[in-house]
Order: sequence, then structure tokens, then C-alpha cells
Amino acid sequence: MQSILVVEESEFTAPIAAALRQSQPDWLIEVADPLSLFSQDVSFATLTTFVLGHRPPQVDALALWQRMQEQGAQGAAVLVAEPEMVTAVSQALQSGMQGYVLRDTQQHYLHLLPSVITQAYAHWCAAHSGKKAAHARHDIFADLLDVTMEAVIVIDEADHIVFFNNGAVDMFGFLPEEIAGQSLSLLLPLRFHDIHERLVWGFRREPQVARPMSQRCLVSAQHRDGHEFQAEATITKLTRNGRLYMAAILRDITERLPVESSLNQYTHRLEALREMDQAILAARLPQEVAQAALAHLHQLVPYQRASIMTFDPEDDTIKLLAVAADTGQDTLMPPTLVFHDEQAERVCQAVITQLQADPQASPLDTVERTLQAEGELVYIIVPLLAQDHLYGVLNLGSGGDYLFTHEHEAVVQEVARPVAMAIQQARLLEIERTQRELTETLRQVAAVLSSTLDHEQVLRIILEQLARVVSYDSASVMLADGFELQVVARRDIGKTRPLSQLRFEALSHVREVLEHSAPVIIADTAVDSRWQSLPETEYIRCWLGVPLVVKNLAIGLINLNKEQAHYYTKRDAETAVAFADQAAVAVENAQLYSRAQHEINERKQAEAALQAERALLAQRVEERTAELTAANAQLARAVRARDDFLASMTHELRTPLNAILGMAEILHTGLYGPLSAQQQDLLETIAESGYHLLDLVNDILDVAKIEAGQMKLEIFPTYVVELCQRCVELVQRVANKKSVTISVNIADSVGTILADETRLQQILVNLLNNAIKFTMTGQQVGLDVQVDATQQTMRFTVWDTGIGMALADIRRLFEGPNGPTPFMQLDSGLTRHYEGTGLGLSLIYRLTELHGGSLTINSAVGQGSRFTVCLPLQPPPLESYEEGGVRQNGRSAPTILLAEDNDRYLRSIAAHLSARGYRLLLAHNGREAVRQARTTPPDLMVMDLQMPELDGLRAIDFIRTELGLQTIPIIAMTSLVLPGDKLECLERGADVYLPKPFLLPHLAALIEQLLGE
Repeated sequence: MQSILVVEESEFTAPIAAALRQSQPDWLIEVADPLSLFSQDVSFATLTTFVLGHRPPQVDALALWQRMQEQGAQGAAVLVAEPEMVTAVSQALQSGMQGYVLRDTQQHYLHLLPSVITQAYAHWCAAHSGKKAAHARHDIFADLLDVTMEAVIVIDEADHIVFFNNGAVDMFGFLPEEIAGQSLSLLLPLRFHDIHERLVWGFRREPQVARPMSQRCLVSAQHRDGHEFQAEATITKLTRNGRLYMAAILRDITERLPVESSLNQYTHRLEALREMDQAILAARLPQEVAQAALAHLHQLVPYQRASIMTFDPEDDTIKLLAVAADTGQDTLMPPTLVFHDEQAERVCQAVITQLQADPQASPLDTVERTLQAEGELVYIIVPLLAQDHLYGVLNLGSGGDYLFTHEHEAVVQEVARPVAMAIQQARLLEIERTQRELTETLRQVAAVLSSTLDHEQVLRIILEQLARVVSYDSASVMLADGFELQVVARRDIGKTRPLSQLRFEALSHVREVLEHSAPVIIADTAVDSRWQSLPETEYIRCWLGVPLVVKNLAIGLINLNKEQAHYYTKRDAETAVAFADQAAVAVENAQLYSRAQHEINERKQAEAALQAERALLAQRVEERTAELTAANAQLARAVRARDDFLASMTHELRTPLNAILGMAEILHTGLYGPLSAQQQDLLETIAESGYHLLDLVNDILDVAKIEAGQMKLEIFPTYVVELCQRCVELVQRVANKKSVTISVNIADSVGTILADETRLQQILVNLLNNAIKFTMTGQQVGLDVQVDATQQTMRFTVWDTGIGMALADIRRLFEGPNGPTPFMQLDSGLTRHYEGTGLGLSLIYRLTELHGGSLTINSAVGQGSRFTVCLPLQPPPLESYEEGGVRQNGRSAPTILLAEDNDRYLRSIAAHLSARGYRLLLAHNGREAVRQARTTPPDLMVMDLQMPELDGLRAIDFIRTELGLQTIPIIAMTSLVLPGDKLECLERGADVYLPKPFLLPHLAALIEQLLGE
């Protein structure tokens, strides 16, 4: 009884075990997983036969069997392998395995497996019989009977059969008692008797002990009933009690021969496929691949005629690559065997469906007609598919005497895929090679096209170079000119034709190219409705139009003409488009160059005219400048004369006025006798008029001094509360006359301020007098004083509930270039209601500006007015601005270049900076600033951007670039607040952008920050 261990993957163990149990119910069947065999509880000692599955790389049965033997496995081994694993089967038999079966999709191998196991075990027992005989208790013949079920026959030296086991009985049909003493030749066909006697005689005298089955010793045996069968034989010499015996162990291989024949055929098929693979992989061109495939396919399928054709979806064409006949010769089909349009569609449909033999059933394609013309009536037509794409068709044909089998069809289908892949690979390599050549050609063409900018020469070169990439019989270049196409260049092969001019809508195929900016192919002008035949184009049968596109705009097209229909393909169109892209750039560059040349000539003429105009304009400017210079000089003299006159006149007026006031004061004291009430009243009127005239003269004198730059401030700590009380007392008499109440509101934080006390009093008194003057009887005016600790300023606000002012009137007051204009009155004319000269507001503004402060007005008609004077807590001193000094810490004072064309603004800033200990250099325009910076480079510059002669931005550019003063900080002052002004100012070289108006302490803080103080 056999004990079988099946070592196989889980999906195969169940069917194998079931088949063995059904065939041999008395066998003990065990199963084990190959990957976990040695971790399972399996005892090799009790097993007689091992069935090993071989499915590399997961399971290598040969290596597994070797390891099992090392672990103590002894017995017969049977290999279960795939049909293509011929090499593995051969190695298994050579390594000592006793048998094998090949899997198949119908699972026939399960029926063969019990017989193979039986023969393998018998063979193993026969091979190990010598070893068993040395340890057995019985005689040798009984031992052999116990260990084998194959035919075991023992003969003595006289060739008489002395032992005939049960296996021999089953194999030959004789009983042991019937065959005992007979010659072994009785079991052989008569024709082999002589040969048998010679072989037995020769083996008896040979030194070798055995001829095993592994050496494929085959014999023809004969059954008792007379039928012959093939058997494998092992012949062994045995010595028993000094006598020589020969034992023959026979294995019936009748059932195995078809399997071996099938295996041999499969091996031949694999070898042929391998050679085909090598041949088609070595081929470089699609034609070479097709020829090699047909030549090697003839070894597998005996066809009479075969062909391979390919389908190119890009060109909608099918080409026959190669044909072969039963002579084995390969022939290229003529190049004219090319199909288009409907024919290509029919051929592809025939590839997908089975071609029908009846010519009347459907339109016959060229493949069917070609095969039938050669006498082939039986076809195998297989599509060449790679990655689910149709690339062609493989056709086999045979006459009526030979029929293709399903096996042949399977072989052809198996061959079709690698052939399709090889053809596609060769086609891709050919396309790549063609593309490389095309790329190099286009590179050379681009170099030639870029060698000139002459328009006519560029057009000639385009047509010459076009012939290198796409063949044509004639070609032309059309360029758009408005709504017309002008043929600007033509090149003919063999015949010259004149140029012509067409409208866009004249030809539909030309219009299609321009409207879609895409190439158009007319394969056959004789049948295409888009083609409009003209006398000069009758020779054209195939036309290709390619647009010239620049910046997504078609500027023209290239026409390519052939006298042969169906000449141009999609690939030709793609190549022509690649060429046209470069040609369009060349045409555009040539046109731009021509246009530029024309524009340059026009520009030269315009520049000449402009130069003449500039010379005339320069002359006029020079004349006008001279006139303005004279006018400015005269105006300056007039201003100086006015200021001198005012100063002189006020002095002359004050002298007699002082005498009048003094005499009125003497008369008022009664020194010359008592005065009547009427006289006393007249004397007071004289005094009031005199003092009013004196105030007027003082105001005129102060304004004249300020205009002349002679006003000097005397800066001292001033007690604000006392000053305000004194100012109120000075105007109280006037307020009492109009019954106007004066309200004073001074914050607790208000203490002292550094200022010219007299001038500050003058400012407040003037503001209060104005408030009282424009306030109705019984209403209120007020004085509010606040301290802004953040800005380091003190605000004096004089308000009233009087008539107020409109915004337009306020603008009129301040419409002068330097603040309120002197003698400017809103209530002017002979019928005005309020007295005054119009000097008060102008004087207030200028005195405030001298203190480094500012004046603001908020007013509305009928709602009163608010005048606010904002003064710094530490105003500039009176000393000269340009005199340098030493800082309080003993260090040398930094030098600041201050450029400002407004003289008052310049003096107020200079006074403030000088008070902080800086040394100042003053400039009234950009040119003076550049000169000052070149002579004495400052530590910092404060530059106004709006200045005469040379503006601030240009001055900064010159200082940064020409003078090389890159590290000196520059603060740019400007009233420009439009978007982008700040960015432009900083890009031109300024470090800080400071819009006007600003507070002087803020400017001082910026300077200290930039200087690192």
C-alpha cells in the first residue's frame, strides 16, 4: 500500500488529492503547503511517494526535493509542471526524479497521475533493490516482488526465466508457471529475437552492472495476445550463491508516448517562437519585422501564402508590408498597394470580423482578392493588436486540400501579439529616426532662414528649403493684404507659372486654412467638392495648404501641389506645419525689418524737422528768458523801492504822530488849564485816532520788516496765563463798547512758552480785536489755550459767534503765494460795514510762521469763526542760521543742507533747526543745492521737490550719481500727494518722503533718527 505526500500550492492540492483517492481508494494521501512544509508535522519516514508541484519563482520543486531528501525523505518523486517548463522536466529526470506530468487546461493530467505514480514507485524500488536484498530475510525474488509493481523478470545464464512477478503477469498476460523456464525472447516480437540474443550475450560479458531507465533503454515487447507495445527497460546483473542472474525491470510507456510526443511538439513550438522573437527583435524596420515573422511562422503553421499589412490611423492608410509563399521566399509588395478612405474602412472591418468566402456576401477587400487569386480558399486572418490598439492584420491562406486546425489558429493568435508589438516598436523607432532627421533639417532650415532679413530673399529661401522636408511639384507663398491674398512667391519643378492675386472668399479650401489656422489636405482634387478647378491649376491632383501663423494670427499660407492623387498624408501635414512655423517667423521678421527701415527713414526726416524747430524754439526761449530776466530785475527793484518807501514813510509818520499823542496827553492832564467837557471829549477822540493811526503805522512797519527780512524775534520764557490776561485787558474797552463778553479758558497744563512775548501778544490782540469787530452786540468771543504733549506744541484758539466766513472767502484770503495777502479785505468797497486795513491777518500769519508755528481757520457763515495759532514749545532763536556752532554735549554740530525756494518757509525751518544746534547750509533752488553739496558735503539734506531752475528730483539724481554721495540721508519735502509720488520719490534716491504741511518738531525727530542721535 502506497503512502503519498502531495506538496503543492493550495489551489491545486484539492483536485490532485481527490483524483488520487478516487482512482486508488487504498492509498494514503497527505497534502502539505510547499512554503510551510518544514514547519508542519510531516513524517517523511512513513511515505513512499512524493508529488511535487513546480511553479517558480514561488515554488522551486527541484530545490524543495533536494532539501526533503536532506531531511530524510526516501521514495519516488513525481514532478507536476506547466507545459512550457520543458527544461525543468529534463532537469528533474536527470536529478533522480522518477516521473512527471504536465498540467493542461482540461485537467487531463489528473487521470494520468495515478499511473505515473505507480510506475515511478516501481522504478524507484527497482533502482534500490540491491540495497534491499542485502538486508532482507527472504530470497531476492520475494524481495523484488514486495517492492515493485512493474514487470520484474529474472533469467539465469541460460536465458531461462526463473522469476516472473505480478507486474509482469499484468503486462504480458502469462502466468508465472506458464513462463517459467522459457526464453526471454518469447516476450519479444519475432523480428527482435536475434538482436535480443546478441544483446544478452554482450551485456553478460560487459563490466557494467546495470543499464538504467534514465538512459532511455527502449524495447518493443509483445503481449500474450500478440499486440506489441513499447516499454522502458532496466537490466541489472545479480549474483546469487555464485551464480549469475540478470533481472529486467520493464515499464509500459504506451500511455506516456503521446504525452512525450506532445511535449516534443511543444518544445519545438517554443524553440520556433523563441527564434521568431529573436528575429523580429533584431529587425529595425517594420518590413524586416514582417518578413522575419512570416519566415519563422512557416515552421509552425504550414501555409501556402501569407501576408502582413499595417494600418496607420494617422494617415487612414493600410500598407502591405510583406508576403510569403510556401517556398519560404519573402517578397515586398509593390508600393502602389495602398488603400484610402472607404477601402481602408472595409479592410479594418474585415480584420475585426471573419472574412466570408462567398464573394457575393459583401464587398471583397484587397486581401481576400489577393489570396483567392493565388488559389487559397482557407484563411486565418488575425488582427495585430498591441495595448488594445489595431496596428495591422496577419493573413494566412491555404488551398482546399489542406485545412487549418484550431491548434494552428491558436499558434497564429499567439504569434500575432509579439509581431504587432515588434512592428509597432520598429515603426516608433523609424518615426523617431525620421523625427531626428527632420529636427536636424528644420534646425538647418532655421539657420538658413535667419541668415537674411531681405523680404524677397526670405521668400525664395522658404520655397527652396521646403523641398527638403516635403516633396512637391509646385509650391507658392500667399500673404494676406487686407481682404486679398497675394501670391508673393512661387517655385515650380519643371514649369514656371505666373503669380496671381485672390480674394479670401474666392477659394473655399484656402479660406478653410486661414479661418481655422490649420492645415488642409485635398487628397484628390477630381472628386473633392472643395476644390475649384482653374485653368492654371488643372495639373494639381493632390493639394496641401499650411497656414503661416504669427501670434495666433494667420498672415498667409503655403500651397504644396502634386500631380499624383492621394500623395500627402497627415504626417506630411505635420511636417509642413513645423516648417511653416519657422517660415512664418522669418516672414514676420522680414516684414518688421522692412517696416522698421521705412519708419527709420521717416523718423530721420522727422528728427531733422524737429531739430530745426528746436533751434527756432531755443532762440525764442532765449529771447523770452532775457525779457523775463529784465522784468524780474525791474520787479525786484520795485519791491525793494516799495519796502524802502514803507519803512521810510512809517518812520516819518510815527515822528509827528508821537508829538500829537504827547501834546494830547499834556492837554489831558490840565497842565495848561482845565478843559471843558466838550474839549475833553474832542481830546479823547484825538488820542484814540492817534493811537489807531499809530497801530496802523506799526502794522505797516512790521509787515515791511518781515517782507524785507529784517524782523528779529526776542525769544524768552513767557508766562502764558499772564499774557492772556493782559491781552484781554487791552481789548476789554473795545468789547465793553459793543457789550461783547470775553471768555478765557486756559488748561491747567499750560505754563510757560519760549516765544517773543511782544509779538505773541500782538498776535492774540489782533485776533481778539478781529473777533470783537465781527461779532454783533451782546454776543461772545473767547480765548482757549491747550498744550499738545505729543506734538510738543501749544494751541491758542480765538473764537467768536459773529458773522463767520464762507469757504470761498477763506480761500481768497489765503490765495497769495506766502499766505494772506496784505491789505486784502473781504468787505471792500465804498459801502463796507467794518473798518480795517487788511494787515492784521497777514501780520498774524507771518509772525506765527516766524515762531515756527501754523495758523488754521474754521468758519461758517452765520456761525462764527475759530482762529488757531499752533506754536512749538521751543521755537527757533534769533541768531543767524548759517553760523555753525557746537552742540551742548561739546561735539561738533552736524551740517544740514536745507534747499527751499519759499524764503519764509526756509527761514522758519532754519530757525527751528538752528535752535537745536545744527549747522545749516541754505539753498534757494536745486542748482544751488548741488553746488553746496559739491563744495561742502553735508551730513544730511532736506530737499524741497518743487524748486526753480533745477527741481528736487533731478537734484537728488545728480547728487547720488554724479557726486557719488550715496550714503548721505535725504529728506524730500513736497506738497505732491498723488498716488505714486512717494514711490517715485524713494526710487529716485530719497530716504524719507515728508508731505507738506508738517510740524517742525516732527522734522527734527526725523533728522535725529537719520543721524543716529
